[in-house]
Amino acid sequence: MENCIYCPKCDRSIPKDEMEERSKILREVFGNKSLEERKCPVCGTTMIDMDEVSKHRNKGD
Repeated sequence: MENCIYCPKCDRSIPKDEMEERSKILREVFGNKSLEERKCPVCGTTMIDMDEVSKHRNKGD
């Protein structure tokens, strides 16, 4: 599950290459700016960058 952001509460992920388009749609249709702030648009939980998690795992942190 790399190259995505993940909501641990909702157990859903969004591919990073789709973030800009999804954020634009949420903002235009619902006035929701949560993805711009890396927050889950469903529950408001801070989303996790899975690339950062992989990087830390590989370093042994």
